[in-house]
Amino acid sequence: MKESILFDFATLKDLESCKQIVAQKLQANQVDCDDLDDLTRDIMKLSYSIGGIV
Repeated sequence: MKESILFDFATLKDLESCKQIVAQKLQANQVDCDDLDDLTRDIMKLSYSIGGIV
């Protein structure tokens, strides 16, 4: 079964994995976030645009 593509390079599974990392970083720095999905997507797109994982 093919995973659904969210945008050019990422699948739903990728988003879920990245969301966990972002949530851990936010919690470690005691930061609140209203929309974890949007923040995670923005970080993923930025990382992709500069050439990979930062």
